[in-house]
Amino acid sequence: WLAALVLGMNGLGKETCVLAGSALVRPRENTLRGWAGVALRGLLAAAPLLLWTAYTILHFGAGASDTGARNFAAPFAEFWHKAVVSVRELRSGAPLLPYTICGLFAVVSLATQLLFLALRPRWRDAWWRIGVSFGLLMAVLGESVWEGYPSAATRVLLPMTLAFNLLLPRGWRWWPVFLLGNLSILGTPNFLRLPVGTEPPVLEAPAALLRNSSGVGHFTVELAGPWLPSEQSTGDQWRWTGGDVEIVVHNPHAFPVDAVLSFGLNSRSERPVCVIIAGREHWRGISTPSRQEVAVSPLALGPGETRIALRSDRPAEAATDGNDRRTLAFRVLDLKLSLRENAP
Repeated sequence: WLAALVLGMNGLGKETCVLAGSALVRPRENTLRGWAGVALRGLLAAAPLLLWTAYTILHFGAGASDTGARNFAAPFAEFWHKAVVSVRELRSGAPLLPYTICGLFAVVSLATQLLFLALRPRWRDAWWRIGVSFGLLMAVLGESVWEGYPSAATRVLLPMTLAFNLLLPRGWRWWPVFLLGNLSILGTPNFLRLPVGTEPPVLEAPAALLRNSSGVGHFTVELAGPWLPSEQSTGDQWRWTGGDVEIVVHNPHAFPVDAVLSFGLNSRSERPVCVIIAGREHWRGISTPSRQEVAVSPLALGPGETRIALRSDRPAEAATDGNDRRTLAFRVLDLKLSLRENAP
């Protein structure tokens, strides 16, 4: 009963903790009274979260927010999508550790853990019941949990990983299973990279170029047009666009400044994208679901305002997966405008 109460309180901090309530089942007490006790303890574990959810619905209304709409999907649909995309991007030559191979590690590890638990049922073991409960959660996790690198799924399913390691038999014959089930640990360097602010800086410049000699004017970069809010994982920062967008640069100096514009680019489907500055096309390519790196240089940013346009001759498209309701054109990752100190 105390464990049920503790799990219930933990559910207010992390709702998936309630799934550990499967540990409260006592298979040996296979009587009507025993199962009534299980039902009551389960209700106690779920009650705090149910009461809090009821309060928020009554206070804010059921339709006040669609938060969490992309957290769930059809069984294994998004898991399979994550596996396919990770392999495709690995073959495309994307940067390995921070971008692609961590996703592949996570897919292999979690699949190994789930298969081990499914093929070696131990109903009377509390840790097996906890592991299987989170394995069922894994099956229906949605796009927002699997996207990014290494993805939030490894964190959400951490109890399954713990159960797998506690239940795995000891002995050299099980070492291959142990290594495959814990392969995601190789993505740890990606977790240790400190996340930046929600609005990542675009401008990189020597201190001497950030303001003019009088100390009044400042070098600034602003984003104009249908840019969507900034998103990030531990390895990447990106913004989706809803159509043609601009990067507006203000040079406070009386002389032009050399610069390099760099960013990653991808989209849900193939579409042409070009970079236009002062009416002149500086780069053109085909954006695909796989990330490609774009670098535009040399750029001479004259005094005053310069507008850098990113354009596509195809309109933005609504997502087809039914979860993401946004209308999207292309995604710009790790956008940087790096100024170079001019030679005397």
